[in-house]
Amino acid sequence: MVTLLDLAGLAFCGLTWLSPLCWNAWRGRLLLLHPIGFFPLMMVYMVIPPLVSKFQGESLLLTAQRFDPEWFLVGPLFILGLTGLFYHLGVKLAGVPLSLGPEERVDSYREFKTRDGVSPLAFLLVSLVVFAGLLGGRLAEPYTGMHVSLGFWWLHILFKSSQLLPLLVFQQDRRKGLWMLLVVMPALLLLRSKAAFLYIPLAFFLFYQEKLFKISKFLTLTMVGMISLTPLAVYLYTVDFAREMRPDVLANPEVPTWSESLERITHREYAFESFAIVYHTEDRLYLGEKTYYNLLLCLPSAIFRDKPVTFYDFPSQYLALDYHAYEMHYAQHLLTPFYQDFGVLGDCLGLMAMGLLYGLSYRGALRATFRRRETWPLLVYLCLALNSKYLTESKLFNSLVDSLGLACGVLLVVGLSSLFRRQIKETVVTGARAAAPLGSKPGWAMGNGGKSRG
Repeated sequence: MVTLLDLAGLAFCGLTWLSPLCWNAWRGRLLLLHPIGFFPLMMVYMVIPPLVSKFQGESLLLTAQRFDPEWFLVGPLFILGLTGLFYHLGVKLAGVPLSLGPEERVDSYREFKTRDGVSPLAFLLVSLVVFAGLLGGRLAEPYTGMHVSLGFWWLHILFKSSQLLPLLVFQQDRRKGLWMLLVVMPALLLLRSKAAFLYIPLAFFLFYQEKLFKISKFLTLTMVGMISLTPLAVYLYTVDFAREMRPDVLANPEVPTWSESLERITHREYAFESFAIVYHTEDRLYLGEKTYYNLLLCLPSAIFRDKPVTFYDFPSQYLALDYHAYEMHYAQHLLTPFYQDFGVLGDCLGLMAMGLLYGLSYRGALRATFRRRETWPLLVYLCLALNSKYLTESKLFNSLVDSLGLACGVLLVVGLSSLFRRQIKETVVTGARAAAPLGSKPGWAMGNGGKSRG
């Protein structure tokens, strides 16, 4: 059962992580894209499933049953609450105010185009070409065994940027964006992409928030439909995964069952419990070794063939009763590598660094958006905000690499459309100059009333 100390720890986490968000929401200035928005929500959300499981008299991990249930989550909860103070300190150090003023209600950014000066049809065609390339790379990707270690994993990371293509096109033109959505959505379902089916609606919601229904009722209903189809994508993904990792499934197609597949929706919700296990079993500091370990995971083995990392280090050491030798990443809470390296101080400094990262990224993206009067800089920042939950439940650098893959896809579409826009401008200017009467001033062709910019 949940104890009073557990509830006190949860209240402390909510107070330190969600106070700025709740204060601004009370004043009618809710902005989930802000560094005080979605990421703090996910940090607090990750402690809810273990507490619910404890309330039911169970635990999400079998290994957690070895420890005293009364004190198992208390220490980690108060550490998480303490890091919330340092996270918001990092946001403040980045120059981002925690209290939103009237001038910081950035609803006006929704009025900008993704890329100014590009026709919606041209932008749609560029996005379709990019999506076709990403899809071709994903279908041809040898995503098993040796090929993953040789670097083809990056094709999978880059393909994830297709989750943002409907939003990119929709911000350029609403009708064309719906067309793009109807192209991308079936492809992601056929590829059994469970994450994409949640990330596409989440991207639209984070960007438009409560105004999504006012902007497009059809789009809102489509988002609800995608969320409803997510269990089907999870089921397809799980059956495929089990057939690759468990040969016995070939003899018994009924394994895994439908209920087992649906349970995989919450397959990373045990991350905070895994941190609690580390908290109760760790008896020495690695002094940077685990952070270095996470960094090496980003390097393909083709570059660094002798990197001393495997899939099995963390689960075999800490999750003994839950460990199965499948080639998969076991969830680690964001606090885990910092705690393993430098203890509670490492968690505080690590989360302050995350506050700096979110704050500087948001501040730069917002300034660039209003300076250029285009939304693509804010959409690049959205790649980081969109991965907030994955950041809390995965290896730190894996999540950052995923965000980089999303951003690369956005920048690829923006870059190609920019080249197309410059070509159009040159064609228009050349044609106007050719049609200009002899002896006219150069400014005539530019349409500025005959005044040369000279």
